[in-house]
Amino acid sequence: MKTNQIKTLDVAYYNMTTLSMDSFESLNSLAALYLNDNHIENIKLSQNKHLKNIYLNYNKLKSFPDFSIDGSENDCYFPNLEILAVVSNGITEIGFENLKCLLKLKTLELDQNPIKVLPNNFLSKLPSLIILELRFLSANSLTVKRFALKSASLKKLQIEYIRPATEVFESFTDTFSFLPDLESLSLGFMSMLLLTKQQFSTLFSPLANISSFKCFACQISQDPKVILIHMQNVVEINLQSNRITTLSDETFKNNKHLKYLSLRYNDIAHIQESALPLSVLNNLQSLDLSQNPFVCDCNLEWLINWMKTKYSEKKRVITRYPKQYICSLPKEKSKMQLSEISFTYKECHPWGPWIWVAIIASPCVIVIGITVLILYRNRWNIKHYIYLLRKRRNYQNINGHNFVYDAFVGYEAEDSAWVRRRLLPVLEDEVGLKLCIHERDFQPGAFINDNIVTNIDMSEKIILVLTNGFARSEWCMFELKVSHSKLIKDETELAVILLEKIDGRNMNHSLKVLFDTTTYIEWTEDVAGQQLFWAKLKNVLKK
Repeated sequence: MKTNQIKTLDVAYYNMTTLSMDSFESLNSLAALYLNDNHIENIKLSQNKHLKNIYLNYNKLKSFPDFSIDGSENDCYFPNLEILAVVSNGITEIGFENLKCLLKLKTLELDQNPIKVLPNNFLSKLPSLIILELRFLSANSLTVKRFALKSASLKKLQIEYIRPATEVFESFTDTFSFLPDLESLSLGFMSMLLLTKQQFSTLFSPLANISSFKCFACQISQDPKVILIHMQNVVEINLQSNRITTLSDETFKNNKHLKYLSLRYNDIAHIQESALPLSVLNNLQSLDLSQNPFVCDCNLEWLINWMKTKYSEKKRVITRYPKQYICSLPKEKSKMQLSEISFTYKECHPWGPWIWVAIIASPCVIVIGITVLILYRNRWNIKHYIYLLRKRRNYQNINGHNFVYDAFVGYEAEDSAWVRRRLLPVLEDEVGLKLCIHERDFQPGAFINDNIVTNIDMSEKIILVLTNGFARSEWCMFELKVSHSKLIKDETELAVILLEKIDGRNMNHSLKVLFDTTTYIEWTEDVAGQQLFWAKLKNVLKK
Protein backbone atom coordinates (compact mmCIF):
# COMPACT_ATOMS: atom_id res chain seq x y z
CA MET A 1 0.00 0.00 0.00
CA LYS A 2 3.02 2.33 -0.04
CA THR A 3 2.31 3.16 -3.66
CA ASN A 4 -1.35 3.53 -4.65
CA GLN A 5 -3.74 5.78 -6.55
CA ILE A 6 -6.80 5.23 -4.36
CA LYS A 7 -8.99 8.37 -4.49
CA THR A 8 -12.23 7.03 -2.99
CA LEU A 9 -12.54 4.71 0.01
CA ASP A 10 -15.77 3.34 1.51
CA VAL A 11 -15.51 1.88 5.03
CA ALA A 12 -18.99 0.93 6.25
CA TYR A 13 -20.71 -1.39 8.76
CA TYR A 14 -17.76 -1.79 11.18
CA ASN A 15 -18.45 -1.90 14.89
CA MET A 16 -15.76 0.61 15.78
CA THR A 17 -16.40 3.30 18.36
CA THR A 18 -13.11 5.15 17.85
CA LEU A 19 -11.69 6.07 14.44
CA SER A 20 -8.03 7.02 13.96
CA MET A 21 -7.30 8.94 10.75
CA ASP A 22 -3.73 7.62 10.98
CA SER A 23 -5.13 4.42 9.48
CA PHE A 24 -5.34 6.17 6.12
CA GLU A 25 -1.99 7.98 6.12
CA SER A 26 -0.58 5.75 3.35
CA LEU A 27 -3.42 6.78 0.99
CA ASN A 28 -1.72 9.84 -0.40
CA SER A 29 -4.29 10.40 -3.19
CA LEU A 30 -7.40 9.92 -1.03
CA ALA A 31 -9.98 12.61 -1.88
CA ALA A 32 -13.29 11.06 -0.73
CA LEU A 33 -13.72 9.03 2.45
CA TYR A 34 -17.03 7.33 3.32
CA LEU A 35 -17.38 6.27 6.98
CA ASN A 36 -21.15 5.78 7.03
CA ASP A 37 -23.08 3.23 9.14
CA ASN A 38 -20.43 2.56 11.76
CA HIS A 39 -20.62 3.11 15.52
CA ILE A 40 -18.10 5.95 15.66
CA GLU A 41 -18.22 8.01 18.85
CA ASN A 42 -14.75 9.58 18.74
CA ILE A 43 -12.36 10.59 15.96
CA LYS A 44 -8.59 10.95 16.34
CA LEU A 45 -7.67 13.39 13.61
CA SER A 46 -4.44 13.59 11.61
CA GLN A 47 -3.58 15.93 8.79
CA ASN A 48 -4.59 15.08 5.23
CA LYS A 49 -4.18 17.78 2.60
CA HIS A 50 -5.72 15.75 -0.23
CA LEU A 51 -9.07 14.91 1.42
CA LYS A 52 -11.97 16.87 -0.09
CA ASN A 53 -15.05 14.88 0.88
CA ILE A 54 -15.77 13.11 4.16
CA TYR A 55 -19.02 11.35 5.06
CA LEU A 56 -19.71 10.45 8.72
CA ASN A 57 -23.42 9.64 8.35
CA TYR A 58 -25.31 7.26 10.67
CA ASN A 59 -22.75 7.12 13.47
CA LYS A 60 -22.89 8.04 17.18
CA LEU A 61 -20.99 11.31 17.42
CA LYS A 62 -22.26 13.34 20.38
CA SER A 63 -20.34 16.50 19.53
CA PHE A 64 -19.17 18.11 16.31
CA PRO A 65 -15.48 17.36 15.58
CA ASP A 66 -12.99 20.22 15.88
CA PHE A 67 -10.96 20.16 12.66
CA SER A 68 -8.58 22.93 13.71
CA ILE A 69 -5.04 22.16 14.86
CA ASP A 70 -4.52 23.57 18.37
CA GLY A 71 -7.52 25.87 17.90
CA SER A 72 -6.00 27.76 14.99
CA GLU A 73 -8.28 29.29 12.34
CA ASN A 74 -5.61 28.93 9.65
CA ASP A 75 -4.13 25.52 10.51
CA CYS A 76 -6.55 22.67 9.75
CA TYR A 77 -6.39 18.86 9.66
CA PHE A 78 -8.28 18.89 6.33
CA PRO A 79 -7.48 22.28 4.79
CA ASN A 80 -8.98 21.39 1.39
CA LEU A 81 -12.24 19.83 2.65
CA GLU A 82 -15.21 20.78 0.41
CA ILE A 83 -18.00 18.37 1.46
CA LEU A 84 -18.73 17.41 5.07
CA ALA A 85 -21.72 15.17 5.83
CA VAL A 86 -22.57 14.37 9.45
CA VAL A 87 -26.12 13.04 9.01
CA SER A 88 -28.02 11.13 11.73
CA ASN A 89 -25.65 11.35 14.67
CA GLY A 90 -26.26 12.61 18.21
CA ILE A 91 -24.99 16.18 17.81
CA THR A 92 -26.99 18.60 19.98
CA GLU A 93 -24.83 21.74 19.73
CA ILE A 94 -22.92 23.44 16.92
CA GLY A 95 -21.28 26.85 16.64
CA PHE A 96 -18.87 28.77 14.49
CA GLU A 97 -15.98 27.60 16.69
CA ASN A 98 -16.52 24.05 15.38
CA LEU A 99 -16.13 25.26 11.79
CA LYS A 100 -13.47 27.92 12.12
CA CYS A 101 -10.73 26.44 9.87
CA LEU A 102 -12.83 24.91 7.06
CA LEU A 103 -12.24 27.81 4.72
CA LYS A 104 -12.91 25.83 1.52
CA LEU A 105 -16.01 23.93 2.71
CA LYS A 106 -18.80 24.16 0.12
CA THR A 107 -21.39 21.65 1.39
CA LEU A 108 -22.45 20.99 4.99
CA GLU A 109 -25.07 18.30 5.74
CA LEU A 110 -26.42 18.17 9.31
CA ASP A 111 -29.69 16.28 8.75
CA GLN A 112 -31.31 14.16 11.48
CA ASN A 113 -29.31 15.48 14.43
CA PRO A 114 -30.96 16.65 17.69
CA ILE A 115 -29.60 20.19 17.29
CA LYS A 116 -31.43 22.52 19.66
CA VAL A 117 -30.14 25.93 18.60
CA LEU A 118 -28.63 27.45 15.47
CA PRO A 119 -26.67 30.26 17.15
CA ASN A 120 -26.02 33.69 15.71
CA ASN A 121 -23.24 33.82 13.08
CA PHE A 122 -22.64 30.06 13.12
CA LEU A 123 -21.80 30.22 9.39
CA SER A 124 -19.44 33.17 9.75
CA LYS A 125 -16.26 31.01 9.52
CA LEU A 126 -17.33 29.31 6.26
CA PRO A 127 -16.60 31.89 3.52
CA SER A 128 -16.99 29.33 0.70
CA LEU A 129 -20.16 27.54 1.86
CA ILE A 130 -22.73 27.02 -0.93
CA ILE A 131 -25.09 24.29 0.36
CA LEU A 132 -26.50 23.84 3.88
CA GLU A 133 -28.90 20.98 4.69
CA LEU A 134 -30.86 20.84 7.95
CA ARG A 135 -33.55 18.25 7.30
CA PHE A 136 -35.58 16.22 9.79
CA LEU A 137 -33.74 17.42 12.88
CA SER A 138 -34.77 15.18 15.76
CA ALA A 139 -34.69 17.70 18.63
CA ASN A 140 -37.89 18.34 20.57
CA SER A 141 -37.49 22.02 19.77
CA LEU A 142 -35.26 24.00 17.43
CA THR A 143 -34.57 27.71 17.61
CA VAL A 144 -33.02 29.54 14.66
CA LYS A 145 -31.45 32.66 16.12
CA ARG A 146 -31.93 36.05 14.48
CA PHE A 147 -28.56 36.10 12.65
CA ALA A 148 -27.92 32.34 12.47
CA LEU A 149 -28.33 32.17 8.67
CA LYS A 150 -25.98 35.01 7.88
CA SER A 151 -23.76 34.07 4.92
CA ALA A 152 -22.45 35.98 1.92
CA SER A 153 -21.78 32.78 -0.08
CA LEU A 154 -24.72 30.43 0.65
CA LYS A 155 -26.77 29.57 -2.45
CA LYS A 156 -28.88 26.57 -1.42
CA LEU A 157 -30.63 26.15 1.94
CA GLN A 158 -32.83 23.24 3.05
CA ILE A 159 -34.71 23.25 6.37
CA GLU A 160 -37.26 20.54 7.13
CA TYR A 161 -38.62 20.41 10.66
CA ILE A 162 -42.01 19.41 12.10
CA ARG A 163 -42.77 22.51 14.17
CA PRO A 164 -44.74 25.74 13.64
CA ALA A 165 -42.65 28.44 11.99
CA THR A 166 -43.48 30.80 14.86
CA GLU A 167 -41.62 28.45 17.25
CA VAL A 168 -38.63 27.82 14.96
CA PHE A 169 -37.65 31.32 13.79
CA GLU A 170 -36.68 33.76 16.52
CA SER A 171 -37.08 36.66 14.09
CA PHE A 172 -39.30 36.91 11.02
CA THR A 173 -37.57 40.13 10.02
CA ASP A 174 -33.93 39.00 9.92
CA THR A 175 -33.98 35.22 9.31
CA PHE A 176 -33.39 35.44 5.54
CA SER A 177 -32.21 39.06 5.39
CA PHE A 178 -28.48 38.31 5.22
CA LEU A 179 -28.33 35.79 2.35
CA PRO A 180 -27.60 38.00 -0.68
CA ASP A 181 -26.59 35.10 -2.99
CA LEU A 182 -29.30 32.61 -1.99
CA GLU A 183 -30.77 30.97 -5.10
CA SER A 184 -32.70 28.00 -3.69
CA LEU A 185 -34.77 27.74 -0.49
CA SER A 186 -36.50 24.49 0.49
CA LEU A 187 -38.73 24.38 3.58
CA GLY A 188 -40.67 21.32 4.69
CA PHE A 189 -43.27 20.29 7.31
CA MET A 190 -43.00 23.70 9.01
CA SER A 191 -46.55 24.79 9.82
CA MET A 192 -47.47 28.28 8.61
CA LEU A 193 -51.22 27.88 9.13
CA LEU A 194 -51.52 30.70 11.67
CA LEU A 195 -49.15 33.17 10.03
CA THR A 196 -50.64 36.55 9.15
CA LYS A 197 -50.13 38.28 5.80
CA GLN A 198 -47.70 40.64 7.54
CA GLN A 199 -45.62 37.75 8.90
CA PHE A 200 -45.51 36.06 5.49
CA SER A 201 -44.40 39.31 3.88
CA THR A 202 -41.75 40.04 6.51
CA LEU A 203 -40.27 36.53 6.39
CA PHE A 204 -39.99 36.16 2.60
CA SER A 205 -39.55 39.74 1.37
CA PRO A 206 -35.70 39.56 1.45
CA LEU A 207 -35.75 36.71 -1.14
CA ALA A 208 -36.18 38.91 -4.21
CA ASN A 209 -33.39 37.16 -6.16
CA ILE A 210 -34.31 33.56 -5.38
CA SER A 211 -34.82 31.24 -8.39
CA SER A 212 -36.18 28.11 -6.67
CA PHE A 213 -38.68 28.04 -3.78
CA LYS A 214 -40.20 24.97 -2.12
CA CYS A 215 -42.49 24.80 0.88
CA PHE A 216 -43.63 21.18 1.25
CA ALA A 217 -46.47 20.40 3.69
CA CYS A 218 -46.25 23.85 5.30
CA GLN A 219 -50.04 24.05 5.82
CA ILE A 220 -50.27 27.26 3.80
CA SER A 221 -53.97 28.12 3.48
CA GLN A 222 -53.78 31.66 2.14
CA ASP A 223 -53.45 32.74 -1.46
CA PRO A 224 -49.70 32.16 -2.12
CA LYS A 225 -49.44 35.66 -3.57
CA VAL A 226 -48.41 36.79 -0.05
CA ILE A 227 -45.17 34.84 -0.62
CA LEU A 228 -44.64 35.00 -4.38
CA ILE A 229 -45.15 38.74 -4.71
CA HIS A 230 -41.56 39.21 -3.49
CA MET A 231 -39.98 36.52 -5.73
CA GLN A 232 -39.99 38.23 -9.11
CA ASN A 233 -37.08 36.17 -10.48
CA VAL A 234 -38.31 32.76 -9.34
CA VAL A 235 -38.13 29.97 -11.93
CA GLU A 236 -39.36 27.02 -9.86
CA ILE A 237 -42.23 27.03 -7.33
CA ASN A 238 -43.19 23.89 -5.39
CA LEU A 239 -46.09 24.28 -2.93
CA GLN A 240 -47.06 20.62 -2.75
CA SER A 241 -49.20 19.20 0.08
CA ASN A 242 -50.52 22.47 1.52
CA ARG A 243 -54.07 23.78 2.13
CA ILE A 244 -54.34 26.27 -0.71
CA THR A 245 -57.95 26.65 -1.89
CA THR A 246 -57.87 29.58 -4.31
CA LEU A 247 -55.61 31.33 -6.79
CA SER A 248 -56.28 34.95 -7.68
CA ASP A 249 -55.36 37.23 -10.56
CA GLU A 250 -52.49 38.53 -8.40
CA THR A 251 -50.95 35.16 -7.45
CA PHE A 252 -48.45 34.78 -10.32
CA LYS A 253 -48.68 38.32 -11.67
CA ASN A 254 -45.04 39.19 -10.86
CA ASN A 255 -43.49 35.77 -11.67
CA LYS A 256 -42.59 36.39 -15.31
CA HIS A 257 -39.73 33.84 -15.33
CA LEU A 258 -41.73 30.91 -13.94
CA LYS A 259 -40.92 27.57 -15.65
CA TYR A 260 -41.78 24.88 -13.08
CA LEU A 261 -44.93 24.97 -10.95
CA SER A 262 -46.26 22.30 -8.56
CA LEU A 263 -49.49 22.69 -6.57
CA ARG A 264 -50.05 18.96 -6.10
CA TYR A 265 -52.14 17.78 -3.11
CA ASN A 266 -53.87 21.06 -2.22
CA ASP A 267 -57.58 21.93 -1.87
CA ILE A 268 -58.07 23.73 -5.18
CA ALA A 269 -61.55 23.19 -6.64
CA HIS A 270 -61.71 25.99 -9.23
CA ILE A 271 -59.05 27.94 -11.11
CA GLN A 272 -60.14 31.05 -12.97
CA GLU A 273 -58.57 31.64 -16.37
CA SER A 274 -57.35 35.02 -15.18
CA ALA A 275 -55.42 33.34 -12.32
CA LEU A 276 -53.40 31.14 -14.71
CA PRO A 277 -53.51 33.02 -18.03
CA LEU A 278 -52.10 31.48 -21.20
CA SER A 279 -49.11 33.82 -20.96
CA VAL A 280 -48.12 31.93 -17.78
CA LEU A 281 -49.22 28.42 -18.79
CA ASN A 282 -47.55 28.41 -22.21
CA ASN A 283 -44.28 29.50 -20.63
CA LEU A 284 -44.17 26.52 -18.26
CA GLN A 285 -41.97 23.49 -18.85
CA SER A 286 -43.62 21.53 -16.02
CA LEU A 287 -47.02 21.92 -14.34
CA ASP A 288 -48.36 19.65 -11.57
CA LEU A 289 -51.94 20.25 -10.38
CA SER A 290 -52.65 16.60 -9.62
CA GLN A 291 -54.63 15.32 -6.61
CA ASN A 292 -56.72 18.46 -6.16
CA PRO A 293 -60.51 18.18 -5.56
CA PHE A 294 -61.61 19.73 -8.88
CA VAL A 295 -65.22 20.78 -9.42
CA CYS A 296 -65.83 19.87 -13.04
CA ASP A 297 -68.34 22.48 -14.14
CA CYS A 298 -68.33 25.18 -16.79
CA ASN A 299 -65.99 27.37 -14.71
CA LEU A 300 -63.27 24.75 -15.24
CA GLU A 301 -64.00 24.22 -18.94
CA TRP A 302 -61.12 26.41 -20.10
CA LEU A 303 -58.52 24.45 -18.05
CA ILE A 304 -59.90 21.06 -19.10
CA ASN A 305 -59.70 22.06 -22.79
CA TRP A 306 -56.18 23.49 -22.39
CA MET A 307 -54.94 20.27 -20.77
CA LYS A 308 -56.45 18.17 -23.56
CA THR A 309 -54.77 20.36 -26.17
CA LYS A 310 -51.36 20.14 -24.50
CA TYR A 311 -51.69 16.38 -24.12
CA SER A 312 -52.67 15.92 -27.78
CA GLU A 313 -49.61 17.94 -28.82
CA LYS A 314 -47.44 15.30 -27.10
CA LYS A 315 -45.90 18.00 -24.95
CA ARG A 316 -45.46 16.36 -21.55
CA VAL A 317 -45.77 19.64 -19.70
CA ILE A 318 -48.56 18.48 -17.38
CA THR A 319 -47.13 16.08 -14.83
CA ARG A 320 -49.16 12.95 -13.91
CA TYR A 321 -51.85 13.77 -16.46
CA PRO A 322 -54.46 12.36 -16.99
CA LYS A 323 -54.69 9.63 -14.32
CA GLN A 324 -54.26 11.85 -11.26
CA TYR A 325 -56.54 14.69 -12.34
CA ILE A 326 -59.91 13.59 -10.92
CA CYS A 327 -63.28 15.35 -10.47
CA SER A 328 -64.68 15.50 -6.94
CA LEU A 329 -67.91 17.30 -7.89
CA PRO A 330 -70.59 17.40 -9.21
CA LYS A 331 -71.77 14.02 -7.98
CA GLU A 332 -72.51 12.61 -11.43
CA LYS A 333 -68.94 13.34 -12.54
CA SER A 334 -67.21 12.31 -9.33
CA LYS A 335 -64.12 10.12 -9.81
CA MET A 336 -64.03 10.84 -13.54
CA GLN A 337 -60.76 12.03 -15.05
CA LEU A 338 -60.67 15.59 -16.35
CA SER A 339 -59.66 14.18 -19.73
CA GLU A 340 -63.04 12.40 -19.88
CA ILE A 341 -65.09 15.57 -19.29
CA SER A 342 -66.61 17.51 -22.16
CA PHE A 343 -69.23 20.25 -22.35
CA THR A 344 -71.68 21.17 -25.08
CA TYR A 345 -71.97 24.77 -26.19
CA LYS A 346 -75.50 24.91 -24.78
CA GLU A 347 -74.32 23.81 -21.32
CA CYS A 348 -71.78 26.57 -20.84
CA HIS A 349 -73.18 29.29 -23.14
CA PRO A 350 -76.94 29.30 -22.40
CA TRP A 351 -77.61 32.99 -23.00
CA GLY A 352 -77.60 33.26 -26.84
CA PRO A 353 -81.28 32.48 -27.66
CA TRP A 354 -82.55 34.70 -24.85
CA ILE A 355 -81.06 37.82 -26.37
CA TRP A 356 -83.72 37.75 -29.10
CA VAL A 357 -86.46 37.20 -26.52
CA ALA A 358 -85.19 40.22 -24.59
CA ILE A 359 -85.27 42.43 -27.69
CA ILE A 360 -88.84 41.42 -28.60
CA ALA A 361 -90.11 41.78 -25.05
CA SER A 362 -88.14 44.93 -24.26
CA PRO A 363 -91.21 47.15 -23.41
CA CYS A 364 -92.35 44.63 -20.82
CA VAL A 365 -88.86 44.25 -19.55
CA ILE A 366 -88.55 48.00 -19.00
CA VAL A 367 -91.78 48.13 -16.97
CA ILE A 368 -90.86 45.05 -14.98
CA GLY A 369 -87.36 46.41 -14.50
CA ILE A 370 -88.61 49.68 -13.01
CA THR A 371 -90.97 47.78 -10.70
CA VAL A 372 -88.25 45.39 -9.62
CA LEU A 373 -85.88 48.30 -9.05
CA ILE A 374 -88.33 50.02 -6.74
CA LEU A 375 -88.95 46.78 -4.84
CA TYR A 376 -85.24 46.00 -4.78
CA ARG A 377 -84.25 49.35 -3.32
CA ASN A 378 -86.82 48.89 -0.56
CA ARG A 379 -86.47 45.13 -0.20
CA TRP A 380 -85.02 45.12 3.32
CA ASN A 381 -87.61 47.57 4.61
CA ILE A 382 -90.37 45.39 3.11
CA LYS A 383 -88.94 42.23 4.65
CA HIS A 384 -88.49 44.04 7.92
CA TYR A 385 -92.12 45.22 7.94
CA ILE A 386 -93.29 41.67 7.18
CA TYR A 387 -91.25 40.49 10.14
CA LEU A 388 -92.78 43.16 12.39
CA LEU A 389 -96.31 42.21 11.24
CA ARG A 390 -95.66 38.60 12.17
CA LYS A 391 -94.45 39.68 15.57
CA ARG A 392 -97.76 41.51 16.17
CA ARG A 393 -99.79 38.30 15.92
CA ASN A 394 -101.41 37.20 19.17
CA TYR A 395 -99.36 34.22 20.31
CA GLN A 396 -100.09 32.47 23.59
CA ASN A 397 -97.25 33.08 26.04
CA ILE A 398 -95.80 29.94 27.62
CA ASN A 399 -93.96 30.29 30.89
CA GLY A 400 -90.32 29.17 31.02
CA HIS A 401 -87.59 29.01 28.40
CA ASN A 402 -88.33 27.22 25.14
CA PHE A 403 -85.26 28.20 23.14
CA VAL A 404 -83.73 25.61 20.82
CA TYR A 405 -80.35 27.35 20.53
CA ASP A 406 -78.20 29.25 22.99
CA ALA A 407 -77.16 31.69 20.25
CA PHE A 408 -77.80 32.44 16.59
CA VAL A 409 -74.61 33.21 14.59
CA GLY A 410 -74.94 35.67 11.70
CA TYR A 411 -71.96 35.72 9.33
CA GLU A 412 -71.05 35.91 5.64
CA ALA A 413 -70.30 32.66 3.76
CA GLU A 414 -66.69 33.66 3.05
CA ASP A 415 -66.07 33.77 6.83
CA SER A 416 -67.36 30.22 7.27
CA ALA A 417 -63.84 28.83 7.82
CA TRP A 418 -63.25 31.14 10.82
CA VAL A 419 -66.62 30.21 12.34
CA ARG A 420 -66.04 26.46 11.92
CA ARG A 421 -62.35 26.38 12.90
CA ARG A 422 -62.25 29.02 15.62
CA LEU A 423 -65.72 29.88 17.01
CA LEU A 424 -67.47 26.48 17.12
CA PRO A 425 -64.62 24.52 18.81
CA VAL A 426 -64.51 27.05 21.68
CA LEU A 427 -68.21 27.80 22.22
CA GLU A 428 -69.67 24.35 21.43
CA ASP A 429 -66.89 21.93 22.38
CA GLU A 430 -65.37 23.82 25.34
CA VAL A 431 -68.21 25.92 26.74
CA GLY A 432 -71.01 23.50 25.75
CA LEU A 433 -73.29 26.01 24.00
CA LYS A 434 -75.57 25.04 21.13
CA LEU A 435 -75.19 27.50 18.24
CA CYS A 436 -77.31 27.98 15.13
CA ILE A 437 -75.29 28.42 11.90
CA HIS A 438 -77.03 28.67 8.56
CA GLU A 439 -75.02 26.08 6.62
CA ARG A 440 -75.77 23.40 9.21
CA ASP A 441 -79.07 24.27 10.92
CA PHE A 442 -81.29 26.07 8.40
CA GLN A 443 -84.30 24.07 7.17
CA PRO A 444 -83.79 22.96 3.54
CA GLY A 445 -86.47 24.14 1.13
CA ALA A 446 -87.70 27.03 3.28
CA PHE A 447 -87.35 30.67 2.25
CA ILE A 448 -84.11 32.21 3.51
CA ASN A 449 -85.83 35.11 5.29
CA ASP A 450 -88.20 32.64 7.04
CA ASN A 451 -85.21 30.56 8.11
CA ILE A 452 -83.49 33.67 9.51
CA VAL A 453 -86.53 34.93 11.45
CA THR A 454 -87.50 31.47 12.77
CA ASN A 455 -84.02 30.56 14.01
CA ILE A 456 -83.40 33.96 15.61
CA ASP A 457 -86.70 33.53 17.49
CA MET A 458 -85.55 30.07 18.65
CA SER A 459 -82.22 31.47 19.94
CA GLU A 460 -81.66 32.98 23.36
CA LYS A 461 -78.89 35.29 22.18
CA ILE A 462 -77.46 36.57 18.88
CA ILE A 463 -73.85 36.69 17.66
CA LEU A 464 -72.94 38.84 14.63
CA VAL A 465 -69.51 38.30 12.98
CA LEU A 466 -68.77 41.59 11.19
CA THR A 467 -66.47 41.77 8.17
CA ASN A 468 -66.42 43.70 4.91
CA GLY A 469 -68.11 40.69 3.31
CA PHE A 470 -70.88 40.90 5.94
CA ALA A 471 -71.35 44.60 5.15
CA ARG A 472 -71.74 43.85 1.42
CA SER A 473 -74.13 40.91 1.88
CA GLU A 474 -77.84 41.55 1.43
CA TRP A 475 -78.92 38.64 3.65
CA CYS A 476 -76.47 39.66 6.36
CA MET A 477 -78.03 43.14 6.38
CA PHE A 478 -81.44 41.51 6.83
CA GLU A 479 -80.07 39.49 9.77
CA LEU A 480 -78.71 42.75 11.22
CA LYS A 481 -82.09 44.50 10.98
CA VAL A 482 -83.95 41.58 12.58
CA SER A 483 -81.30 41.33 15.33
CA HIS A 484 -81.58 45.05 16.04
CA SER A 485 -85.37 44.77 16.33
CA LYS A 486 -85.02 41.81 18.74
CA LEU A 487 -82.58 43.87 20.81
CA ILE A 488 -85.00 46.80 21.06
CA LYS A 489 -88.33 44.96 21.41
CA ASP A 490 -87.41 41.73 23.24
CA GLU A 491 -84.14 42.89 24.87
CA THR A 492 -82.39 39.91 23.27
CA GLU A 493 -78.69 40.07 24.13
CA LEU A 494 -76.50 40.83 21.12
CA ALA A 495 -72.77 39.94 20.91
CA VAL A 496 -70.91 41.75 18.10
CA ILE A 497 -67.58 40.36 16.90
CA LEU A 498 -65.44 42.62 14.70
CA LEU A 499 -63.33 40.17 12.64
CA GLU A 500 -61.72 42.87 10.50
CA LYS A 501 -61.87 46.65 10.14
CA ILE A 502 -64.87 47.78 8.06
CA ASP A 503 -63.88 49.95 5.08
CA GLY A 504 -65.56 53.31 4.77
CA ARG A 505 -67.14 52.40 1.43
CA ASN A 506 -68.92 49.45 3.10
CA MET A 507 -70.19 51.38 6.13
CA ASN A 508 -73.97 51.76 5.69
CA HIS A 509 -76.56 53.36 7.98
CA SER A 510 -77.53 50.12 9.75
CA LEU A 511 -73.91 49.31 10.62
CA LYS A 512 -73.28 52.87 11.80
CA VAL A 513 -76.29 52.65 14.15
CA LEU A 514 -75.02 49.28 15.44
CA PHE A 515 -71.53 50.64 16.16
CA ASP A 516 -72.99 53.74 17.84
CA THR A 517 -75.27 51.76 20.16
CA THR A 518 -73.54 48.42 20.75
CA THR A 519 -70.16 47.51 22.28
CA TYR A 520 -68.22 45.10 20.08
CA ILE A 521 -65.45 42.57 20.72
CA GLU A 522 -62.50 42.83 18.32
CA TRP A 523 -60.65 39.72 17.06
CA THR A 524 -56.84 39.78 16.95
CA GLU A 525 -54.04 37.47 15.78
CA ASP A 526 -52.08 38.23 18.97
CA VAL A 527 -52.08 35.21 21.32
CA ALA A 528 -52.57 37.25 24.50
CA GLY A 529 -55.23 39.32 22.77
CA GLN A 530 -57.09 36.16 21.76
CA GLN A 531 -57.26 35.00 25.39
CA LEU A 532 -58.90 38.32 26.34
CA PHE A 533 -61.26 38.02 23.32
CA TRP A 534 -62.52 34.57 24.37
CA ALA A 535 -62.91 35.66 28.00
CA LYS A 536 -65.09 38.62 26.96
CA LEU A 537 -67.18 36.53 24.56
CA LYS A 538 -67.74 33.73 27.09
CA ASN A 539 -68.81 36.31 29.67
CA VAL A 540 -71.42 37.74 27.26
CA LEU A 541 -72.79 34.30 26.35
CA LYS A 542 -72.76 32.67 29.78
CA LYS A 543 -76.08 31.09 30.69
